[in-house]
Amino acid sequence: MTQANSAARTAVAPPDHSKANKAIGRRNLRNGLIFIAPNFIGFLVLILIPVIQLFYIGFSKWSAFGDPKFNGLTNWVRLTHDSNFKASFINTIVYSVVHIPLTLAIAFALAVLLNTNLKGRAFFRTVAFFPYITSIVAAAQVWNMLFDAKSGVINQIIKIFTGGWAPAWMGSTKWAMVAVIIVATWREVGYFMILILAGLQTIPRRTVRGRIHRRRERLAAVLEDHRPVHASDPVLRARHPYHPVLQDP
Repeated sequence: MTQANSAARTAVAPPDHSKANKAIGRRNLRNGLIFIAPNFIGFLVLILIPVIQLFYIGFSKWSAFGDPKFNGLTNWVRLTHDSNFKASFINTIVYSVVHIPLTLAIAFALAVLLNTNLKGRAFFRTVAFFPYITSIVAAAQVWNMLFDAKSGVINQIIKIFTGGWAPAWMGSTKWAMVAVIIVATWREVGYFMILILAGLQTIPRRTVRGRIHRRRERLAAVLEDHRPVHASDPVLRARHPYHPVLQDP
């Protein structure tokens, strides 16, 4: 009787899928490594190794001929007294602080807009992404003509509204940075728009509709009860300068 029960339990025991799952995991890992290998090898050879070599050379005395000789922090101390380095460092900070937030803000706005049922959205996505795949040489030539101080289209439009004044753009140390930021933003917005758009499209529409419906219900309850808006919904907790108007008398 005991042997019969044991045989019955063995017969109905669920199959062991651990080996199959491990095999699938190894296969997925192998396929993933194969797909990222070209990009990783390029990053390793063209970026990571040269950067490490640059740091080594930064602590060495080397004239590009012969073997570099270690000289400690001499090169770095000399940089602190170099006016060109200081100007380059400040320009890099200004460029990053302005360009990165501006690019991401425009890319996010475009991604949200093109994630709707906008008519012709496929065309607009292509137009927005096209600058990223445009030849840098060709784009530079076109923007040089647009930013031309005398005959550029941009300055011609500006002069209409300023009574004849227009910036020198590439001929001015002040306006050259603005021109560079404009061109860089124009070129890179499409790339980040595609990344953000891909993330937005992974969100189920049912989830979005459900959250919007719940927010509307909470807002309606707040308005009906005449309670402070910021105290009723975490989404509306931002302090508004006119918040006292929303308080009960």
